[in-house]
Amino acid sequence: MNTTPREAVRALAPAIRAQAERIELERRLPVELVRALARAGVFRLCVPRTLGGEEAEPGVLVGALEDLAHADGSTGWCAMIGATSGVTSAYLPEREARDIFGRSREVIAGGVFAPMGSATREGADYRVTGRWRFASGCQHCDWLMGGCIVRDDGLPRARMVLFPAGDAEIVDTWTVSGLRGTGSHDMVVRDLRVPVTRIADIVGERRGITADTALRLARYFKNMPVFWMNLQTRYELEVAEDEVAAQVERDVHPLETASRR
Repeated sequence: MNTTPREAVRALAPAIRAQAERIELERRLPVELVRALARAGVFRLCVPRTLGGEEAEPGVLVGALEDLAHADGSTGWCAMIGATSGVTSAYLPEREARDIFGRSREVIAGGVFAPMGSATREGADYRVTGRWRFASGCQHCDWLMGGCIVRDDGLPRARMVLFPAGDAEIVDTWTVSGLRGTGSHDMVVRDLRVPVTRIADIVGERRGITADTALRLARYFKNMPVFWMNLQTRYELEVAEDEVAAQVERDVHPLETASRR
């Protein structure tokens, strides 16, 4: 009997809770936890079925992320970034999408959608330079992506640019008091040559996928601001509920709570 991603996530929850302090201390998710999430299919929830992904309904996506956030806030956040980054696969040429997202079921992509970089056309490539802040989970990604203002023969426009994680420099900037485990450092590339085929318009035409898949993906983007607001609100509520429960536990049983530390 096949296990669904949400069932797999729930099975991982106790182990995730047990690592919560380590995650905050090390300011990133442990590698073994990341691999377990990948095997569970978390990072393929938004990848089209034509590429071997789950192509999950929005409710399934939100439910799985809610379960992870309940186990550990940083884990839930990184899972959200990695899972939703998979949507980009539907906006690449099919050959490129299969090369990036179809070679392994455990591939992880992430990055920053905000157009903080620039991409200038030079023949069959773009020359890309940029520094993107808040790149959550960037240290465990195989592929990174950054929003860029693209300049060629037409008007400047915003696009997503994908490149191997090894092509970027990760600048350690994430020294914060909460959600330390997200590892939301800066990522930097300078004069990086990226093939034209790895530039995606995530609000434009979907390429290399079936009409059925396009229809399903449209559910994510038809009301994109509302979808993202609801997703983030659900995440924040889960984290807040856990914090309140922990505080109540400390107030009601202070000695018992201290003895467990």
